[in-house]
Amino acid sequence: MSTREMAYSILSNLSEEQIKAFITLFGRGFSNFEETEPDEVDKWLIADSLIDNDESMPLDDFVRSMGMDPDDL
Repeated sequence: MSTREMAYSILSNLSEEQIKAFITLFGRGFSNFEETEPDEVDKWLIADSLIDNDESMPLDDFVRSMGMDPDDL
């Protein structure tokens, strides 16, 4: 099955409400998003995310901790 056929299959199984939500999210494309500079809160969040901490782990390690193989996902 091609990617296009798979997309049509998924779309055909959506409810009317789900299709409306899909159109709201993707119908106008992504060109409507304005590129803006990060504000102070954004800059703080970005900087904080770069600090190594004990509460985070690589995604593959997390998947393994759940008893799954990351290569299967």
